[in-house]
Amino acid sequence: MARFLIVLGLAILVVGLLWPYLTRLGLGRLPGDIVIERENVTAIGVIYRPETELASHYFDASLPRQFDAYLWFDETRAVTPLPTTAREGVPETYPFGL
Repeated sequence: MARFLIVLGLAILVVGLLWPYLTRLGLGRLPGDIVIERENVTAIGVIYRPETELASHYFDASLPRQFDAYLWFDETRAVTPLPTTAREGVPETYPFGL
C-alpha cells in the first residue's frame, strides 16, 4: 500500500510539473468550448479611474478555465420589481442607509 501511494504521489507530481505543456495539447477541452485568445477583456461593474484603468479594469479571460458552465439567451426582457409595501418607521433606504 505504501509503494502504491508513493507511485501515485510521484505521478501527480509529474502531471503537475508537465501541466503547462499538457494544456497546449487541448486536454480537458471539448470541441465547442469558447476560448477568448485576446488579452485585456473589460470587467463589468468597475469604478473608472483613468490613472489605474489598464491595471484594474482589464484581465485575461478563458471561459472554460474560469467557469463551469455558461448560458446564452437570444432574447431577454426587462425584469419587473415585486410589489412592496412601505413599513412605518423604517427609512426608505433600509437596509442600506444611503
